[in-house]
Parts: sequence; structure tokens; C-alpha cells
Amino acid sequence: MKTSNFKLNFSDMGGLTSRSEGANARDLILDVIKKHGVVLVDINNEKLTPSFADECFGVIAESFGLENFKKKVKLINVTPNVSTLVKHVVIRRVQTAPPISAYA
Repeated sequence: MKTSNFKLNFSDMGGLTSRSEGANARDLILDVIKKHGVVLVDINNEKLTPSFADECFGVIAESFGLENFKKKVKLINVTPNVSTLVKHVVIRRVQTAPPISAYA
């Protein structure tokens, strides 16, 4: 598996507040994962809303499972508040998701 050094720079993405913006970011992340196996996401110390974080990171974690999410999505330049928010939405999504075998 190749590891991507490609950074998705969130400060260049425009808004980081809505579910639709989170879905757009999720699509970009999934494209990089599909091509490279791992993505490095540079948050650039930007603020994210719970809606954006859930739609972007929570949905990926729900479909990949927690361990695969942690292997495939690497976050850098994250403020402590955003780190806590992302952890919260990821854990909440993973805990409420059906078993991964249900996706097969």
C-alpha cells in the first residue's frame, strides 16, 4: 500500500461549517484513500463545526471502522478543541454503526 504525502489543506477549501461542505471534504479524502491508501489531512488549525466534522470524519469512520479509520486518515495541525470534536464524532458514529459485515 502506498502512503500519500498529498495533503488536503482545509484552509483552501472555503467553509468548514456545513454538512454539505463536510460531504465535499469527505469525497476528497476518499478519493485520496482510494488512490494511495492513506491520506494526510492538514487542518491548519482551522475551526470545524460538529456538523462538518460528523459528515466528513464521522461518516468515514462509520464505513471503515475505527481501526481502519485511524490507519487511513492522519490529521495534522489540529487544535485541541477540534481534536476532541473529531474524536467525539468518530466514536459516536462507530458505536452506533452496524457491524462492518453488514456492509458486505
